Amino acid sequence: MKLYDYSCKCCGKEFQHRKPDKKFCSMICVTTDKTNRRKAVCLFCNNEFLKNSVNEQRNYCSKACSNSGTKRDRVSLKCDWCQREFEKHSGDLGKHNNFCSIPCGEAFKRGNSEMFITKCCKRCQKEYETLYRRQTEYCSVECSSPYQPGEEHIGYGKEGPTKGMKPWTFGLTKETDERIADLGNKVSQTQKEQFISGIRSNSIDNNPNWGKTVADRTPEQLENYSKGAIKRLMTAKKGAFIKGRHASTKAIKKEMYYRSSYEYKFMKLLDIDKNVSTYQYEPFYIKCNIGSRYLPDFLVYYADGTKKLIEIKCEYTKNLKTFPAKEQSAHEYAKNNNMTYEVWMLEEINTYEKQLGATLNV
Repeated sequence: MKLYDYSCKCCGKEFQHRKPDKKFCSMICVTTDKTNRRKAVCLFCNNEFLKNSVNEQRNYCSKACSNSGTKRDRVSLKCDWCQREFEKHSGDLGKHNNFCSIPCGEAFKRGNSEMFITKCCKRCQKEYETLYRRQTEYCSVECSSPYQPGEEHIGYGKEGPTKGMKPWTFGLTKETDERIADLGNKVSQTQKEQFISGIRSNSIDNNPNWGKTVADRTPEQLENYSKGAIKRLMTAKKGAFIKGRHASTKAIKKEMYYRSSYEYKFMKLLDIDKNVSTYQYEPFYIKCNIGSRYLPDFLVYYADGTKKLIEIKCEYTKNLKTFPAKEQSAHEYAKNNNMTYEVWMLEEINTYEKQLGATLNV
């Protein structure tokens, strides 16, 4: 696949793309480039402003002008049913009948047989008007809220946590209420007993910390664990995997986004290996037999002309139910396209590191 070299018209960054006549490296530069933006005049303050793109439908320079402009275009009307005065936007005139509310429109559709009656709110004791067919007991949403306890409420005494009564934990924390603190301690103790009895377990063969405490560690080991935890927190964005960007000297795409420390280490090893001419991260999709698509991690081009698809996996992701079908589809694709497909885990990556004679602090 042929790639063209370009220089971004907005930020000046050099990039490569498979399509000719590219001017910008990203959509951010497309929207921020002032040469690609169109001038317009605000309908409220008559000041000139730049639209974000040529096709943007915006008539006001700011939100304040938009609010003021829409309020200015409102006209006063009388409701066709209750004869009350209300405001309506001039752009909505003539689209439908003029009613101040949905109940008035419903009453009009029923043949003008509805009437407004006066009721007394059960909670605040204020009088309010409503259609006589509507079975309402309260004047507003606030008065009808189920989180206000009281015998006068329509849902008082019924089953359910929100039927007319507050839950006893509403607005309370373990710092303000001893019952919630005792409940948390009870749950913690139950979990500890389950771990001791074997009902629950997080034991993994590759977990060196299982069954060990701080007393079993040397000061040097504790310091290394603290440094590693700080490094993971500083580099990770979400989840338990280390994520970030790597600037490569060999890859087709110079800057790549890795999703785990395994991928980051493998990228560094490929940059060191003299037998690797170039490589591509997440090169293409492969159709699977289960009706989904599979995106392999690396396509490596070697100096002798051979190509290899390499998938980087940890023990958890390799044991997923969908991976065997993806692996089979990748083997078939590699066989039909004169390349090989391999799945590398931490053991294969460490062996590769020893073969190159490198020592990476990853």
